[in-house]
Amino acid sequence: MMNDRRRRRGLTLIEVLVVVLMLALLIGLLLPWIVRARQQARRTQSKNQLKQLGLALHNYHDNYLMFQMGSTVDSHGRTHHSWIGRSLNYILGDGGRRYSSINFNYPWDDLQNMLLFKTRLPDLYVPDVGEATDARGFGTSHYAANSQVLGVNTCLKIQDITDGLANTILAGECRDNFVAWGGPNNTRDPARGIRGPTTFGHPFGDGVQFLMADGTVRWFASNVDPRILKPLSTPAAGDKVVGSE
Repeated sequence: MMNDRRRRRGLTLIEVLVVVLMLALLIGLLLPWIVRARQQARRTQSKNQLKQLGLALHNYHDNYLMFQMGSTVDSHGRTHHSWIGRSLNYILGDGGRRYSSINFNYPWDDLQNMLLFKTRLPDLYVPDVGEATDARGFGTSHYAANSQVLGVNTCLKIQDITDGLANTILAGECRDNFVAWGGPNNTRDPARGIRGPTTFGHPFGDGVQFLMADGTVRWFASNVDPRILKPLSTPAAGDKVVGSE
């Protein structure tokens, strides 16, 4: 009788070990799928947010017949406002209220504007990226504009983009070194590639999503040929994308 009890107890322990091993195997098989699904969900949400930024930029253009300036600098070299600050009422549902509180006669980080620009705007964050403020407490953006399209103290019109809207990058994801969304240095040059610390790049992927000037969003791998990015970075250089006729 005692031996039978020990035998049954031993079989139970073996069965438990088998179940644990099977669960571990199952988790090991499912984990890569879960990681890929989460990466795809992040990418999809970021893509949708880029599309919303594109819509905001085009709505601004419809109203003012030109795109926003990437940044404004006064005659004394003081930086004032960014393209996001100037299009805030098109980005957020309550943006009109927040936009009206900006005093454009003063820089974005002046005491007159500081409280507003320390606001965190979730629509400007790539999902699961923790960095939401900079060292001074200002809300950051995980997206930046193409500095060759939204430049310093310059406004381009759609008709100025003679290389074609579908062939011109308007904005994109940033891998790191995020800056304040209200700061006038929230632009980067796509022609520099997507591997460096101050270039474009998806925070969780080996590549980047770019918002094109026609409102579409395209994915580029990190090993994309520079001869492709360079013509896509310029709005009116007359250069051709590699592989296009």
